[in-house]
Amino acid sequence: MKGVIVAAGKGTRLLPLTEKVPKPMIDVGGKPILWHIIELLKRHGIKDIVITTHHLAGCIHEYFRDGRDSGVNILYTVEKELTGAAGGVKPLENFLEDTFVVVYGDNLTNADLSAMAKLHMEKGAAATIGVYRETNNPQSKGIIETAGDGRIVSFEEKPEKPKTNLSNGAVYILEPSVFNHIKNGFCDFGKDVFPSMLRAGERLYAFEVERLVDVGTFESLEKARKDFTRT
Repeated sequence: MKGVIVAAGKGTRLLPLTEKVPKPMIDVGGKPILWHIIELLKRHGIKDIVITTHHLAGCIHEYFRDGRDSGVNILYTVEKELTGAAGGVKPLENFLEDTFVVVYGDNLTNADLSAMAKLHMEKGAAATIGVYRETNNPQSKGIIETAGDGRIVSFEEKPEKPKTNLSNGAVYILEPSVFNHIKNGFCDFGKDVFPSMLRAGERLYAFEVERLVDVGTFESLEKARKDFTRT
């Protein structure tokens, strides 16, 4: 499988830190967040990686270059304008001709991608979404409902009254058919793509992830750094 790391966002909630450092390059445990994601992909045999970039893209390119020093092969895209996580993946349609993985560049996770891929294949899924239990503020997340076998029956982005606390972890295994649901221009996986796939009757499954930190705020960054020192 090939991997895509979505790393184009501006990280506005982490200003002024992100004025000079793109969010995926923020240090956690002595290494950039992106380094930890690349190592995760590599541990699960994923060595062909594309990183989507925009804000301070040069910082990322200069640090990782072609990935050879990290034991992987890295290509980059540079978005002239932000087009959302799914919109940023859309230009890769001809490159991603088989099952592929998407990880957001501000997520620190120990997701077992091998087990996730196994489930994906066994279920014949079009998309398998890494999920976690959000106990603090589920209404701020993409909320997922599943049937007894883990098949996703509904996906609602930031609902006022969440029916569950099972939240989108922004780690996906996808089939190329997903591109049929990614519109041109700005497009988001949670708001646009997954609801569209469910309406079309596509098979979506949830895979629960034990540890995931979305490093999007100073509070979550502090948590990530504390978690890292404990492991």
